[in-house]
Amino acid sequence: MKDLNFDWLLTGCHPFSAVSSAYFCSAYSGSCTRSMRTYIRKHPALLADLLAAGYDAHDGMLTPMQISVIVNYMGMPGEAKKNRRQANIF
Repeated sequence: MKDLNFDWLLTGCHPFSAVSSAYFCSAYSGSCTRSMRTYIRKHPALLADLLAAGYDAHDGMLTPMQISVIVNYMGMPGEAKKNRRQANIF
């Protein structure tokens, strides 16, 4: 499988849909977004840190601080997908 470069994630603000698509692959961005929001809700420590960084469940854009919280919890997108696959968590 080809390794993708997700360095773009580390600079600037990005749409929630772009960040969620990097972590949860789907042909439909709505599915990616729902998967990411569900993941955030199911991980209280992640949600608490995101809220402390100014996150709102209806945000369309993520700030660099919010993205760094996600990366700290989930790792970079390519690594996060690999870890979920190994743990059989899809």
